[in-house]
Amino acid sequence: MKANLSKNLCIAVLLIASTSSSIGQINDTIVDDRDGKVYKIVKIGEQWWTAQNAQFETVGGSWAYENDKKIEQQYGRLYSWFDARRACPTGWTLPSDKDWMYLEKHLGMPLNEIGRHSEARGQTTNIGGKLKSRETWDQPNKGGSNQSGFNALGAGQYAFSDGPFVGMGEFSFFWTSSYKEETGFVWARGLHFDKPGVLRWELAAGSQQGFSVRCVKEEEEEEEE
Repeated sequence: MKANLSKNLCIAVLLIASTSSSIGQINDTIVDDRDGKVYKIVKIGEQWWTAQNAQFETVGGSWAYENDKKIEQQYGRLYSWFDARRACPTGWTLPSDKDWMYLEKHLGMPLNEIGRHSEARGQTTNIGGKLKSRETWDQPNKGGSNQSGFNALGAGQYAFSDGPFVGMGEFSFFWTSSYKEETGFVWARGLHFDKPGVLRWELAAGSQQGFSVRCVKEEEEEEEE
């Protein structure tokens, strides 16, 4: 009887551990050879992502929140879209709209929501919550579990006409590389403290706003024989 009880307890512990484990696994770091900054990285599905916001200081188009270097060390820098394309280390790049879609799909976003231009995407499956860190967000940090290991922070934004630094703890916005030549707009992503979904919207590439940057590993080209 005791042996069976012990066996059942072991099985229960294993089940709890498996259901609470992270979808992504942080098991490595990379070094930006331009400035020596070290970044944690996480593999989610078949993609490698940085698990921290970029900190590379570009000239003219990136800012530390409140111009505070201590904040920058934790939250990274905020970039214009043009500078965001230069923020990632060698071998890594600013993710495209499709890269984000792959990430969202892997985390369980319903297929009929992935392409929407909306802030309600992935709410029922808590996609935003799986991306958000457990800390750094204002309450209620709805759904914030960091189950993916992505560790998105409530980094706020640079908004030239309104602040200029606003929203720390309330939201975090990320640029993508996907640019529409016919409109001059680019796709972006957003997370909010009081929403479990992921905002997808587009805005002018030249808008005077600074967003966070995450990097995705570039696909290695196969060598020709």
